[in-house]
Amino acid sequence: MAMVDLTICVHELSPKVTKADLTTFFSYCGTIDDIELKGNGVESQSARVTFKQPYAQQIALLLNNVTILDRQVRILPEKDDTAKTQEQTESMATEQSVVQALRSRGYQMLKRANEVVGNAGSTFVTTGALWLSGVFDKASTSTAQLAVKTNNIKKGREADIETTNPRKGK
Repeated sequence: MAMVDLTICVHELSPKVTKADLTTFFSYCGTIDDIELKGNGVESQSARVTFKQPYAQQIALLLNNVTILDRQVRILPEKDDTAKTQEQTESMATEQSVVQALRSRGYQMLKRANEVVGNAGSTFVTTGALWLSGVFDKASTSTAQLAVKTNNIKKGREADIETTNPRKGK
């Protein structure tokens, strides 16, 4: 049974980044098995982070181009950690520009959808508020009518009691 490599490589790390910083950052992805920090600590560093669960590696790979401390870093699977050719670099730049365009377009579409739903939602809220207002109006009217009837019944009972017991009033 072949062992699955769950190691990622983190490139372009700030020289200020420590092993503790990486542990804290990547621990949100899953359980870390090992971290190797490489570099002279002057210009930039790189690191190899090995996880215990496959999902942790996959989550970490989604964090490519995030900022750790003060620098944007590249996060790649270890098996892809080879020097990129010019064509691959251009392809990555094109992919990133497409992703940026989609992100921008997606944001615009989401904003428009919120406007449409917001306006429709406002109409539904207004309609609902009017309906609820009508319900409360009917309820208060019914309560008032019931109170008048209850009061009349009480008065009728008191009148009946006074006519049957004339000494109570004197």
